[in-house]
Amino acid sequence: MSQPAKTDALKSVVCMSCDGFCPVAAKVEDGRVIKVTTREHPFFHDVICMKGAFAPKSFAHPDRLMHPLKRTGGRGEGSWAQVSWDEALDDIAARLQKVVERYGPEAFAVTSSNANIGLDNGLTRRFMNLLGSPNYTSGVAYCMGNTAAVNRMVYGWYPRGDILNSKCIVLFGHDPRRHSWTLEYKSIRTAQAGGAKLIVLDPRRSGNAEAADLWLPLRAGTDAAMTLGWLNVILEEGLYDKDFVRDWTSGFDAFAARVRGYPLSRVAEITGVDAELIAQAARMYASNGPAVIPWSPITDQQASSTSAIRLQCYLRALTGNIDVKGGEMMVGFNPGIRSDSEIELHELLPEAQK
Repeated sequence: MSQPAKTDALKSVVCMSCDGFCPVAAKVEDGRVIKVTTREHPFFHDVICMKGAFAPKSFAHPDRLMHPLKRTGGRGEGSWAQVSWDEALDDIAARLQKVVERYGPEAFAVTSSNANIGLDNGLTRRFMNLLGSPNYTSGVAYCMGNTAAVNRMVYGWYPRGDILNSKCIVLFGHDPRRHSWTLEYKSIRTAQAGGAKLIVLDPRRSGNAEAADLWLPLRAGTDAAMTLGWLNVILEEGLYDKDFVRDWTSGFDAFAARVRGYPLSRVAEITGVDAELIAQAARMYASNGPAVIPWSPITDQQASSTSAIRLQCYLRALTGNIDVKGGEMMVGFNPGIRSDSEIELHELLPEAQK
C-alpha cells in the first residue's frame, strides 16, 4: 500500500503574479504547492484573483521551461539542447561583449517591467549603468512613471491613498474588481460599508459605477478638463483649505485665474457631463474628507495626462487631503530598505549620456 502524501499546514505567502502582491495561503504536499487559496483573515478571506489561483497549475505545466536551452539547428527548425546556467550565461556574455567592442555600449538596449521579469529591485538598470548604456526603458514609461514624476514635482514625493480610512473615494476610469486589483477592490467595498462615498468617472457603466454614489460618464481623455471644473467649483464656493494656501503654496492667484477660464458650462461641453452633476461631485469630494483619488493606469495613458495628473495633485492639496490618515499619505521607505535608485548606480553614467 502506498504511503499517503505528506500534507503540510497552509503557509502564508505573497503572490507575485503581478505587482499587487496579495497575501494568500499555499497548500503544500511533499514540498510542492498544490493549491493557492485565500488566507483565514476577515479582510483577506475572499481576496484572490485567477492568476494567483491558477499559479500551481502554471508552475507545474509540463511545457514550462526550467533550464536554459541552446539552439542546435537553423533558426525556425525547433532544434534545441539543454545546457547549464554557466554555459548559457557565458555564451550570452561573450556575444554581448562582441557587440560592445564593435559598436560601443550604447548599441545595447534593454526593456523590462514587472510584467515580464517580476521585481528586479533595480538590478537590470544597475547592469546597464555598469555596462555604460543609458538605453533602458520599462513599463514605468507609460504606467505610473509619469504619475510618480508629476507628484514629485508638485509635492516632492509620491503619496499613496489610504483607502480603508477614507470617507470619499474617486475613481477616474479605474474599475477594481473582485478578481482584478483585488486588494483595492476589497478596500473600496470595506470603506463603503463604513459609510464612505464613491464617485466614479468613467465612459462605461462599470461595476464600480453601479455601486457609486455618483457616476460621471465623461468622454475619454477629458480628465484634465473635468478636474478643472471641480477646482472651479471648490475655489468659487470657498471649499478649499485657506490656511494651506497661505502657508504652502505660491502663485495661487494666477492659478485661480487660470481655473476661472473653465466655467462649468465649458467643462460640461468638453466632458459631456451635465454641469450640475459636475458641481455635485466636486462638492461631495471637497466636503467628505479625508478623500482619496487612487492611482490607476487610466489617467497615465491618455491625452493631456501630465496636465490631468498635475491638476489632481492640486485638487488633493487644496482640499486638505495630503499627508492625512484616510487621504493621500506621504509614506517613506522603511529604514531597512535600500531604494532601487541607490542600487541602480545612476552616478556611473556621464551627464551627456543621461
